[in-house]
This record gives sequence, structure tokens and C-alpha cells, in this order.
Amino acid sequence: MFSIVEILAAYHLAKAIDWGQLHTDMSTAYQSPFLNLLISYKDKDDDGKCPVFKTLIVSTCIFPVDESSQAQVEAITSFIEEEENGWKMDQQVQENVP
Repeated sequence: MFSIVEILAAYHLAKAIDWGQLHTDMSTAYQSPFLNLLISYKDKDDDGKCPVFKTLIVSTCIFPVDESSQAQVEAITSFIEEEENGWKMDQQVQENVP
């Protein structure tokens, strides 16, 4: 299911007119901080006439080591790098399948 969500997210971002803003929101549950990562992008409305901003949830479970801004940046960067490496590994596997 998560792969389908990633594919849909990539599709929406690829066809977006412009990426507007990166949003984060951090909460603490049971003394453990976690981040939500969202991207706002410009797309056309349902009529295709007027550009509107839409929000896409990239992740709801990024876990920084603490609540500092530096830890948040490092956690987001690490999450993106891990996702990128996962996509590269999937691509290599697909290329090597006969």
C-alpha cells in the first residue's frame, strides 16, 4: 500500500505547475518527537481554469532524535536520502531482472 501512495505522490508532484512550500509539523507522543512532512504545490482546479495550491503528505512518521531545529533538519534530510536510495535500489533490481 505504501508503494502506491509513493507512486501517487510522485505523480502529483511531477505534473505540478510549481512546488510552493515545504511544511513540517512536529508533535510528541509518549515523550517521542515525530514529524509530518508536507509539500504544497500549484495545480489547476477541477475546471482546469484557475491555479490552486494543494497539499500532499509526504510522510507522517519521521523521528528526530530530539526537538531541536537541527535534529528536525537532519531527520528530514535522512528520510529523503533513504527514500532516494530505496528508489535507486528498486531501479537497479528491476534493471537486473531478466
